[in-house]
Amino acid sequence: MDVAKLSDQIIRQHRDCVQHSFVQPHFVRAKLSLLFLAFSVRHPLVLSDFVVLSQFSFFQILRSVA
Repeated sequence: MDVAKLSDQIIRQHRDCVQHSFVQPHFVRAKLSLLFLAFSVRHPLVLSDFVVLSQFSFFQILRSVA
């Protein structure tokens, strides 16, 4: 499987993960780091924007889980 397909799959899984508020925070953290990795390989030029986005998403998710 090439990187583009893998990153698309991870992004789809991440969307599913975010839609369920019962997911464990450590699971969300692992998903976000995988998503970050896929995104950085696919779109290296907007990596810094994604760092901000992933941190925001992570805290939003933590608030909904808590």
